[in-house]
Amino acid sequence: MDAYIEHKLQQGGKPTKPLESFFLTRHLLDAQLFPVLDVAWTINQFERIQQLNREDPQALGKHRSNIIQAILVACLRRSGDYLKLKLQAELEDLEKLGLLYQQVQGLESHEVERVLYPIWGKVEKLAALARKAEGKRRELLEALLARINAS
Repeated sequence: MDAYIEHKLQQGGKPTKPLESFFLTRHLLDAQLFPVLDVAWTINQFERIQQLNREDPQALGKHRSNIIQAILVACLRRSGDYLKLKLQAELEDLEKLGLLYQQVQGLESHEVERVLYPIWGKVEKLAALARKAEGKRRELLEALLARINAS
């Protein structure tokens, strides 16, 4: 992997293959291979992949998709109870809760549920929180529930 990064990304000037970025992005974000993630260095590698492939929009799209999917999978794998508690605490702020609501607009109901599950768990828990909430917080939580229940 180090040789690939050195020769193909850092010194190379030719486009890379989407299959290469598929595996590389997953390896770079693997917690067992890299227990301490060097975020800046990793972002630089992702940017270099995109830079090398900017001439072919179709290939660039595949590379970007590989990068996004790898990041999403890495985040979901690392999102344990600690993250859930941290996000719940952050979302006590109405402005941040409003931003979350804005971010899920336009998503399909199953996608909204997938976004909200790591934060609150089952829909029933979110519904219980909404019933207990007051004012704008209640409105936002009910709006999130409505996005899940939208057909």
